[in-house]
Amino acid sequence: MGASSRGELPRLDWNGRDESMAALEDARASTRPGFHVAESFSESRPTGSVYQGDNLHVMSHLWRRGERFQLIYADPPFFVGRNFRQKSRIKLPSGQVVPIQLDAYEDHWNRDEATYLSMILPRLVMMRDLLADTGVVCLHADQRMIGYLRALLDEIFGRDRFRNEIIWNYAQGSAPSNRFPCKHDTILVYIKGRDAPFNTAAARLPFTPHAHDKRGKNYGGTMGVDGDGREYVEKWGTGKKKKYRYYLDEGKACPDVWTDIQSIQSAAGERTGYPTQKPLLLLERLISVYTNPGDSVGDFFAGSGTTAVSAQNLGRKWTVSDASSQAIHQIRRRLLSGSIPYRALRSDEDPIPPLSGRAVLRDNSMEVCNYTPDANFCRQLGVDPGDDHVNLIDIMTVDTNPARDDECHRVAAHWCRKTPDESPRTNPPAGKHGALPSVFATDLSGRRVSLAVTTD
Repeated sequence: MGASSRGELPRLDWNGRDESMAALEDARASTRPGFHVAESFSESRPTGSVYQGDNLHVMSHLWRRGERFQLIYADPPFFVGRNFRQKSRIKLPSGQVVPIQLDAYEDHWNRDEATYLSMILPRLVMMRDLLADTGVVCLHADQRMIGYLRALLDEIFGRDRFRNEIIWNYAQGSAPSNRFPCKHDTILVYIKGRDAPFNTAAARLPFTPHAHDKRGKNYGGTMGVDGDGREYVEKWGTGKKKKYRYYLDEGKACPDVWTDIQSIQSAAGERTGYPTQKPLLLLERLISVYTNPGDSVGDFFAGSGTTAVSAQNLGRKWTVSDASSQAIHQIRRRLLSGSIPYRALRSDEDPIPPLSGRAVLRDNSMEVCNYTPDANFCRQLGVDPGDDHVNLIDIMTVDTNPARDDECHRVAAHWCRKTPDESPRTNPPAGKHGALPSVFATDLSGRRVSLAVTTD
């Protein structure tokens, strides 16, 4: 800890701290190229934006543009010490369907806490600066780095801006023999100004009867029904000086230990296969409590895109970003499958060109015929680059009226793979003046594929 004078909070210090803050100032004053809208999925103005790129670059870009958020949720790497992979399945040329694992994101940091802290510090400062005056940040972590992160947030926001330490308790996970099993994550909540929204009605929980009551009617107090037919339970307060009435249909206040939301189960409909995916119910509770309809929500470690989907479900505007091409791929896939409007933005200095392939338009049906995957991707999967690899295509999008004056690909029809043996095929609407559509695909690695279209 750094030295402090009387009345000041102690400060975390480490080798590389000054350089990390210099990186923040460089990002603020950066003259790096910005971002352009590469894809749009909506007939009307989209409510959400998906940025691909380093989140410090993305956040500084948004800050310079004057964007501000009512809520920023952050689920950064947990300092686990390994890399994470996306699970999927492919069909081999032999017809056999096999499971595969695809690189998603790195979380090793050479097992050096200083390296991790140098990454996270400027990003936490940038999040604070992106908040509206009444804004809230929710930082999600586990036991590995939570102590360091709370000290940083106290320094960045001020200790008086701390609001909650939410314990998200879940049942899944291993049970080691030499210590108590870790069955919770922590969400630290800080506010930027002196006040922030807190919609208590959005986090009410149902009353639960005592376990020993077979009728399910004993709620630990005196039961009754008022003149309007509403059931209630009355309980004495501390010292039995006052009796309180609680109506069952209003539920009870949600505490800071959340036991009613489980982690993603293997059979869950929302499961994407992306590692460390968080459940919709968790994000929907945070967004409902700390924002109002129409407010803006940000997530710059977006992963599988749960924040985007939750915010859309609740009528909030949203902006998400991730540096991982696999994460961006899963977010787009999730939004397209759910018919959620969005615009995808890519850096003007994007160095990765799309792969090439071919699609055929026949009888109003667009189908991918072939494409040439990246050789390293083939080696990772253990497949022959010379084989037919159309089965590696995971998303196809069609712009039936490609504009000639910008780079935006406006999605009029799309296809997302549901089973390993499904052919990439869709039925796009007719384009104007008989022009051939613009067609892009994305393979399982998250790499874009530009498809040349023929009519036979």
